[in-house]
Amino acid sequence: MAGLQTAMSGIKNGTERVLTQAINATVKTMKTQTRMRIGNELNLTAARISKDLTTKKASFGHLSGAVIARGRPVGLVSFGAKKYGGGRGKGIAVKVKRSGSRAKLKHAFILDGMRGNTPGSRGNRQVFFRQMKGGKRVARYQVRTLHGPRIEDIFASDKVRKPLETQAAHLLARNIDKGIADTLRRFG
Repeated sequence: MAGLQTAMSGIKNGTERVLTQAINATVKTMKTQTRMRIGNELNLTAARISKDLTTKKASFGHLSGAVIARGRPVGLVSFGAKKYGGGRGKGIAVKVKRSGSRAKLKHAFILDGMRGNTPGSRGNRQVFFRQMKGGKRVARYQVRTLHGPRIEDIFASDKVRKPLETQAAHLLARNIDKGIADTLRRFG
């Protein structure tokens, strides 16, 4: 920081300008890297992962940025759920982890546009399971939506977060060096 402030001493808001540009460039790249790392862990499309990722950009008054993951648990239908067993079927097979194999959920089923008060089920395709009593399905019992993990939980895991933090630190240092050179060239 001392070197940056010395280099930018003759330029109005030079330090803030360089830091803002470097942080914003780093955040943009890290959002893509985060999406890729989470995609290596979960069997989801990049578009579905991006839906739960946002960025917070830096400004002259607030010199920090972040990649933020927020959202509800992802419905199992997003993990490539499909029927198995033929005919009326025995259930649903789904692959949640990229490295794992398909898990079979006996008696689970997929419905489109389920009407009811089950959270997250209104007007979209989901995987459901009827609640059971004594090991048997009871027709009058309510169905519940089945979910996989949340994007933010995978993002918070050490396996994903720590390499991203290291990569972000190196990228920020490189972007600051580039920002200093560009600003000095621009302002003489």
